[in-house]
Amino acid sequence: MLLKKLEMIVFNITYKCNCKCAHCFYFPRSDNHHSINPDMVEDCLKSIDGCHNIRNIHFAGGEPFYYYEILLECLERCRKLGFNNFSVSTNAGWADSLDVAKERVNKLRELGVSIIQVSADAFHQRAVPLERVLNVLKASNVGREKGKYDMSTYVDSVYLGYKTYDCFLNRQTDEIGQKIWDA
Repeated sequence: MLLKKLEMIVFNITYKCNCKCAHCFYFPRSDNHHSINPDMVEDCLKSIDGCHNIRNIHFAGGEPFYYYEILLECLERCRKLGFNNFSVSTNAGWADSLDVAKERVNKLRELGVSIIQVSADAFHQRAVPLERVLNVLKASNVGREKGKYDMSTYVDSVYLGYKTYDCFLNRQTDEIGQKIWDA
């Protein structure tokens, strides 16, 4: 069956990740995780040229920031092919300071990244300090009026079962969400 009229493509920069979340189907079972080859991204997009109405290219992983330079190269190549709307998923493990977060968020915005999705929940915060998530959120809101937030950078949380299912992990995820809100 041929796919018709795709509007979004997702490229996994790598399967390598600093988290070992129990729910993740990319769970690193070995250390043999390399980055995607930017040539492959370019070839893929060229091969479907004119066949679809791609409105967004999403970059994910594992953790795509393990190969930040490759991520940038992929974005630049996509732009050369005429694409200009991108999104990125991250767990923010790389954002060990607000300055690093600002630098990277600004660079991504320059290259056309309009949405940054940051994972924050009971699973991810076992490996990533919450302060790093906050660094990405703060970096995205630098220069904005007080009380106004850049909604294109947001937190995405994983719940066990469904959000209202009462269990320790879901309560912990809700507590993490409240800490983010309070910050």
